Amino acid sequence: MSAPATGTTAPAAGERQPAWRIQTHQYERRVELTVADRDAITGLGWQLRRRRGYDHAAPEWHRIGWLLRPLDDAVTGLHWSTDTRAHRSFADDAIALVLLRCAESGRTFWGWSADDWVALIGTSIEQFREPWPLRIDATVRPYTAALAYLIGRFTDFDRLGPFGRQVLARRVFGSDAVEEVTNRVTGMLTGWGYRIGPANSQRLSTALVQAMLINRSTRLEDLTTDVFDRLRRDHTMGRRHSHALHSIQKVVAALGFCDPRPVAPSNVRYDIEGTPTSWSTSSTGGRQPQP
Repeated sequence: MSAPATGTTAPAAGERQPAWRIQTHQYERRVELTVADRDAITGLGWQLRRRRGYDHAAPEWHRIGWLLRPLDDAVTGLHWSTDTRAHRSFADDAIALVLLRCAESGRTFWGWSADDWVALIGTSIEQFREPWPLRIDATVRPYTAALAYLIGRFTDFDRLGPFGRQVLARRVFGSDAVEEVTNRVTGMLTGWGYRIGPANSQRLSTALVQAMLINRSTRLEDLTTDVFDRLRRDHTMGRRHSHALHSIQKVVAALGFCDPRPVAPSNVRYDIEGTPTSWSTSSTGGRQPQP
C-alpha cells in the first residue's frame, strides 16, 4: 500500500516506529510546489487513491515520492483497531486528499496553517465531503485529522465540530496505552475517595486524552510542572478542562513527576466528595472538586 518508510528514526529491531515519534525534520520540507510537482499530482488524479490495479510504475509517483513518503510513514505507524482492507483504503484516501489539496494550493502541507487543515477536514462530515467530485467515505475524515496531527502538528480539535479525540488518541498511541494511563489516573482518584460517575469520567478522560495529544505522549512522567503550566495556557484546554486538569495534576504530583498545585482553579465545580484535604481546603473551604 505504501512506499517504504525512509524518513523516520529507525526503531529497535522488530519494533515498529510509533507514528507520533516521527521526526518530521528528516524529510524534505519544501513549502512551494514546482509546476512539475503539481502536474504530477494532477496527472495522477484519482489514481492517488491507489486502488487495486493502479499504475505504481507511473513516473508521476517518482516525482512526488518526497511528498508521499512522510504521509505513508505516518499511516504505517498508526494503530489499527480494525485492521481491514477497507480501513487501509480510507487512510490512503486521506493521503490522496492531502496531496490533491497541495496541488490546488501550490503549497505543501509543511507550510499549512491550522486554518488550512480545518478547511480540509471541515467542521462536519458534509463540509469535509463537499469539495470532492467522488463520494468520500465518512471514515476518511478521522484519518485526515490524524495526518494533520502527525504531520502538521494540528491540535485545534475544538474547531472541527463534534470530533472523537479518544478515537484519534487510540489510533495514534494505541488503545492499550490510552487505557492504561486512564485507568491509572481514575484508579488513584477513586482510591482517594473520589466518586467518579459517568459524566465526570467522560470529562476526565476527555481532558486526559487532550493533554496526551498536546504533549504528544501517553507517559505520565512527561507531564512535568512546565507542561501543566503550558496546558493551562493552551486555548484548547483553557477553562473548559481546568478542573479536570487540576485533578490530573494531583495524581501526577502524587507519583512524583511534577510539583503539586493544591489551590483549585476558580471555576471548579464542587459536586464530588472525598478528595484529600490538602487538595480541597486551601481555597475551597472544605468543598470537594470534581475531576
